[in-house]
Amino acid sequence: MTKSTLPLLIAISLLLKVAEAQDYHLKVLRSRISNEAGQHFVCAAPYTIQDCEKQIVLLQTTLHRYRAEDLGEWTWVLVHSEDWKPILERAHMDPNSPAFSILERRQTFFEDILLVPRPNRQKELASKWNIGFDQFLDLAVTHELGHALCNDADERRADQFGKLLRETRVPTCKNVAHPSPCSSVR
Repeated sequence: MTKSTLPLLIAISLLLKVAEAQDYHLKVLRSRISNEAGQHFVCAAPYTIQDCEKQIVLLQTTLHRYRAEDLGEWTWVLVHSEDWKPILERAHMDPNSPAFSILERRQTFFEDILLVPRPNRQKELASKWNIGFDQFLDLAVTHELGHALCNDADERRADQFGKLLRETRVPTCKNVAHPSPCSSVR
């Protein structure tokens, strides 16, 4: 991640907020899909309310399994696969990374491929990551929680933290570095 990509990612984040404020469905959806911990769940257009709600429930279930509520105020954003790769390519990030976080803005973005089967995209990701596709959501969530809970952009530490979470151990944050503004799964 270079400093030149930070403005683009912040612009994407701000565009989502503007779209959300201008689009009644997203605005209503965001106010309805929040939890007691102050976490917000947003689907970037063009989601229908029904599709967004179904996918958010799946995401919330996985996040809850790994105690994401411990983060407190946080925003989780789902983005359609069709939009995902162009966004990451413009930001000079790996388009085969299904998630990334902007720690300073307390936001994590997920490609909807983690929740909705799309055979061609699944093949692309499976060939890069060499894991079963049924493991992708847990991997992405725990990895991003490693970044978020430790406020640490280091990829190896996020991987280790995520692995411990998946093994149902109670990881702790050690040697927390100053975070860079953005991080992604590997």
